[in-house]
Amino acid sequence: MDNPCPVKTVLGFEAYDARGRILVLKNLLNNKLKIDGSIVKWAYSCTGCASCSETCLAIEGGINTPLLMESLRIDLVRQGKVLEKHEKILLSIKENANPYEEPVESRFDFLKEKKIARDSDTVLYIGCTLAYRQPDIALASIQLLENLGVEFSLLQDEMCCGSILKRYGREKEFKALAESNIKKLMDKKVKKVIFPCAGCYRTYKKDYAELNNTTIQFYHLTEFLDQYLKDNSHGFKMPKHVKITFHDP
Repeated sequence: MDNPCPVKTVLGFEAYDARGRILVLKNLLNNKLKIDGSIVKWAYSCTGCASCSETCLAIEGGINTPLLMESLRIDLVRQGKVLEKHEKILLSIKENANPYEEPVESRFDFLKEKKIARDSDTVLYIGCTLAYRQPDIALASIQLLENLGVEFSLLQDEMCCGSILKRYGREKEFKALAESNIKKLMDKKVKKVIFPCAGCYRTYKKDYAELNNTTIQFYHLTEFLDQYLKDNSHGFKMPKHVKITFHDP
């Protein structure tokens, strides 16, 4: 069987796959390895894709190696062992509400003259990547919901979901941002949030779970459409055959 780890496949060394990572973690816990720059870089080389967990037969459900790596990153941050390039990204999230160093006021520039309702208990959460790097997906999502007659609004003061903070082990900053985002939804009396971005969806649905005591429902766009089309019949016509890739959230 091919190694399920994409990082191990590219870099080749056993230290990058699940077994190797667990051995390194064990040696760190037993003080057989010292934390230096190479260990810090190694800690952030895991993509968190969880392919190793999905194929792991060691225990029922698989060993959650990505969770172990995130826990290590939290410990590294607490000890001040961080990557300099991360500081630049974190500063941008704080000052610009996105990790791309883009002006916060240009977040919805991709809408141009398009008008979106401001008041609705259903919110389409665009996210940083779609707003600044993949606006075509954002616009397609908006058009799709509009064509279906779905009433929704955008958060004019939308912030970063904080996924990067979570992945970087910045638990304090992540908790503060998550609580702020949830409070914002509560203040606006939002009942449902739809995410075209799989990363933002995962962050709100899974990573916010321990901090979220509300009844707000979070849906990936595909989940929402699945339920909506079961309740509301709608015909689709494709102008031509196309190949479609589904990004599993």
